[in-house]
Amino acid sequence: MAADEWCSVDYRGLAAVERWDSVDGPRNFGAAISGLWCEHYAVMTPWTPEIVEITLGQLTYLFDLAPSQAEDADGKATDRVVGVWGRPTVPAGPRDTARQRGFVHNPPGWSGAGFDRGHYVAHSLGGGMDMNFFPQESRLNRGRSTAGKRWRALERRAAAAADTTLFARPMYTDASWTPRWLDFGIVVDGVIDFDTFDNRPTAA
Repeated sequence: MAADEWCSVDYRGLAAVERWDSVDGPRNFGAAISGLWCEHYAVMTPWTPEIVEITLGQLTYLFDLAPSQAEDADGKATDRVVGVWGRPTVPAGPRDTARQRGFVHNPPGWSGAGFDRGHYVAHSLGGGMDMNFFPQESRLNRGRSTAGKRWRALERRAAAAADTTLFARPMYTDASWTPRWLDFGIVVDGVIDFDTFDNRPTAA
């Protein structure tokens, strides 16, 4: 299933007229795309977003704080990522597996529902913890499906090419932090390569 028309973005059309291949590629990408992502996110969100921009190393996140800031917060809505982009980097150190395991408890509940603790940007590409985590369909996360192999191939290309701009955007159909779809892609030498991925659990 493809993402609905109301949340699709013409990345290739934008890449044809924008300068995403220079040393300022990530900054130019953010300038061109962040407003559009925010507009689309507002359409798919049942509350008024309060989106902040957070830079962590070479990565920039758009993050919606509105659910936790609301006076009448009922816990059913969740703060969540609107999108992330930036330059892949070599990780500063080994993966903190203990912290990752403790970030969200009850792993059997996740795996039983068909999800892993996924990363918008892989640890191998410089991605961190916390807001970089999301519930990702297990076979997509582990590269065990056609879509999962495609996701992994994009990650490998991001790691192999110099001056790559990488991006990920979740799309939601409810108030949770679990994306229904995900845009994930890279820009190398001004050429964009991306896909929209279904994040709905499927039978093995």
